[in-house]
Amino acid sequence: MNNKPKMCVECLELVEVGRAVGDLARALLQEINNKNIKLFDLPAHKRIFLFILTRAIKTFTAIEVLCLQGFGQDVAALIRSLLENLITAQYIIFDEKTADHMAKRFVEYKWVIFKRSLAEEERGLRRSADEEKVEFNEKKELILKHVEEFKKRYDIKSDRALITWSGKTVKDMARQVSKELYDEYESTFRRCSRFSHPTILGDKEYIVQDQRSLTFSPRPSAVGVDMNYQAGIRYFMAYLDLVNNLFKLQFAEDLSALRKKFQDVQDLLNKKNSAVSPREESRATNIREVNIYFDY
Repeated sequence: MNNKPKMCVECLELVEVGRAVGDLARALLQEINNKNIKLFDLPAHKRIFLFILTRAIKTFTAIEVLCLQGFGQDVAALIRSLLENLITAQYIIFDEKTADHMAKRFVEYKWVIFKRSLAEEERGLRRSADEEKVEFNEKKELILKHVEEFKKRYDIKSDRALITWSGKTVKDMARQVSKELYDEYESTFRRCSRFSHPTILGDKEYIVQDQRSLTFSPRPSAVGVDMNYQAGIRYFMAYLDLVNNLFKLQFAEDLSALRKKFQDVQDLLNKKNSAVSPREESRATNIREVNIYFDY
């Protein structure tokens, strides 16, 4: 296998936009650094947003690296993660009056997460010393106490409402923020599920078939790269909008100009894609007779 990185994004203008988005992100973050903000001078929803933003920056960087090296299919799970965290951030700050309340609920949900691992931890203690069992029981009691407090504080009647921190599905949170975000989630979920779920969907994007052979290829390629790179850029720019607005920075014009440039690139890609005729599928005379190969 040749491990030498090779850029697989076919549209160089898209690469330029992706790098420009990264540069603008660094400029916004530097502006925040220049303000010398103390953590607890910020309201709760802004503190939580910083955590979500940091995760988003790293996720977008991973998406960019994988796309440039031709792993477009494998970016699917990261695209969903980037969008679902964006939905969470937008849901928290959707109503300024309840933003801090939502942020507090987001943090306190950690006790529900801790509770989920208790049974496994308890099984692992069967042959442990008594001291460890006592320590675990104290920890368990504390966690269960906080979970009950969480349920009472947020008027949760059924454990089914504990499936997410907000008590709503990601889809429902997106729907409450805006129809556009809901539609984005729906389309992204369907597209990314082809590769992030263990199904046969998307199988043709890993194989090449001709009259005599069926070649399985896990090699880097351009498949899914432009599409997923565009989605990553689009979602990450939405984070930058939130940064600019929440911290009252002065980058609205820069964001607008970059968004215009990005739209031009998307229009260019749509034009190219519409001009390409559908790929004619190779048909073997008898699929049972073809030889199989791996191109690795």
